[in-house]
Amino acid sequence: MTKKESQLMVGIPLVQLITPSMLKDAQEVLDWVQNFISQPHPSLGREGPICPFVCPSIKRNTFYMTFHYEVDGNREVIIYLMRCYRDVFLRCFSSTSESLYNSLLVVFPNIREEDAPVVDEVARETKTGFVQRGLMIGEFHPRSRIAAARNPEFHPMVAPFPMLAIRNMAVHDILFLNQKKSWFAEFNARFGQLYQGNKVSNKDGLVDLYNATKERYSV
Repeated sequence: MTKKESQLMVGIPLVQLITPSMLKDAQEVLDWVQNFISQPHPSLGREGPICPFVCPSIKRNTFYMTFHYEVDGNREVIIYLMRCYRDVFLRCFSSTSESLYNSLLVVFPNIREEDAPVVDEVARETKTGFVQRGLMIGEFHPRSRIAAARNPEFHPMVAPFPMLAIRNMAVHDILFLNQKKSWFAEFNARFGQLYQGNKVSNKDGLVDLYNATKERYSV
């Protein structure tokens, strides 16, 4: 750890003490997850829930949340913290039989709403590092303007608090990894054989998108 990193270190507690207000915040997040993210939406542009992994993750008890009340929106602190969680996730949640359904929400309840877009910046800066390790990072906050893949008018990442989600890369992530050649190369190394072996359904246009991306980057 460099001197700068040690100065930025906010800490990942081995034991996180739970207070009533934290339970209230956790319930608010869980309500949002169960009643919005894990449900279909008429504006989504396809059938099925907004995120298909949430319900299986909750049912398997592999949906994890952690809260950082000490973070006030400092971008460098959040970046360092998420890189720490990236490494923790790789060690603890990427090599189990349930790894596909493991997910972690890192929640920052004390970031002011007007400062909430900082999590968008963090996700953009750290995404390549996550993708290179077979992980995905997602950003959510009250003012999110990120559009759905199939409907630019729908914003599925609006959430009650600023938060960042970590999960393992999955076969459908061609939807989010076709914008850069380096991202697609990581995706292709992990899932290309499934697409090329006709083992992926084209129901939602995933195969068409994969083939078009592969041709565009001449991979």
